[in-house]
Amino acid sequence: MDGGGAAPAPAESGEPEAPNPMVMMQDILDKLKILDYESKFADDQMNGKLLHQAYFAIPHPKPNEQFYYFTSLFTWLMRLNDLSFTRPEQFDDPNTTVANMMEAMKRARMSVDYAPQKVKQGYGEAVCVVLSLLCDAALEKAGFRIQAPVYPTDNYPEEAPVDEEEEVSADIADTVAAQEEDDDDDDEPYAVGGAKGKGKVEEVQKNKIMESTIDPNAWKIEVENVAPLLKMRAETDNKEWRTHLEQTKELQEGIEAKVPGTKESLGKIASTIGGAVEQ
Repeated sequence: MDGGGAAPAPAESGEPEAPNPMVMMQDILDKLKILDYESKFADDQMNGKLLHQAYFAIPHPKPNEQFYYFTSLFTWLMRLNDLSFTRPEQFDDPNTTVANMMEAMKRARMSVDYAPQKVKQGYGEAVCVVLSLLCDAALEKAGFRIQAPVYPTDNYPEEAPVDEEEEVSADIADTVAAQEEDDDDDDEPYAVGGAKGKGKVEEVQKNKIMESTIDPNAWKIEVENVAPLLKMRAETDNKEWRTHLEQTKELQEGIEAKVPGTKESLGKIASTIGGAVEQ
């Protein structure tokens, strides 16, 4: 990793594409986890607040909070690189803070080809480039090296050679045997005394129309005896609308009967209160 050098400038026609903040943010988050920022920075300085995969790639609903997290993380990474930088307060002038950060990057030989206004936003390509450079330098200073992945060799057993002519002959033999077996199965139902023939006879007997052997007069007498027990007794349903309507009428009559007496009592109370008020 190279901690020095300038960050890539925004892409123009004919030049490589500009870095994607979403992709860079994922890379930054992986590097920060290697540096153990969760316990050494977030828990210690940010009340345990952790970053998500798009924190510095998109605008935050609270820009001041996002910018303060950026400056605090910048200060922590500078210290990991043994570079002095005073941590700004949350409500310091952002223009002065960004100017001090850009000056610190120059002293660390990490020039950034972005306008201060881009860094002042607290998110976007410029911010991700600054953090990525600082993370790379911190990992290099800690002696961390990213090596190429080592893939295991394929130890799959080799397949035995297959004789295509022999395989085709076996398939033809299997097909002929299957057809002969199907022909035998089709002939079995018509064989005399065969097991499937007996099954067919039993099935036909079961499907025959059943004829009753009960005396019709005895059946009528039994029906007359049992019929009263089979009648359903319908109970009054309190939720039926007719019942509700009758109850409503009864309540209305009761209210109308009590209105004259209640009205007279209220009139007397009103007269008493009016006299007391006048006195």
